[in-house]
Amino acid sequence: MRLNHRSPTLTRDDWRHIRKGIELYNSGAFWESHEAWEVVWRRYPDDWRLFLQGLIQMAAGYHQLRRRIFHGTVKHLENARRKIAGFPDGFLGINGAELIRGIDDTLARVKKAGKNGLDAVPEDSFPKIRMTISGENHGKPLDR
Repeated sequence: MRLNHRSPTLTRDDWRHIRKGIELYNSGAFWESHEAWEVVWRRYPDDWRLFLQGLIQMAAGYHQLRRRIFHGTVKHLENARRKIAGFPDGFLGINGAELIRGIDDTLARVKKAGKNGLDAVPEDSFPKIRMTISGENHGKPLDR
């Protein structure tokens, strides 16, 4: 089910943490990216933060995959997929549809490899996050 959320009004500091999380995630620092996003996630009670929770769970899933923990990888990536898919593509300027395809690809590889074959899932197959907008202008993100 797709949630009907409009982009929230975020501070410049919030956008800085979101961009930093993306930079860390894309460089393979999954645990650190989770911490950057969590700063913003904790500040807001609104439902839209489920999208950030999806990014956090995605990072946790790839962290678990790197550690070769089958159950943790599958659990986190499936939860992340559900949350990210609940928002329109481009929410917070992030390529959600592309992330979902990447998560689906990873889950298929992980399930095919099985618990003892996770070494066969190459890190260069992990999806990257592309951000098309960032910043804040009276509640509306700016093109970069």
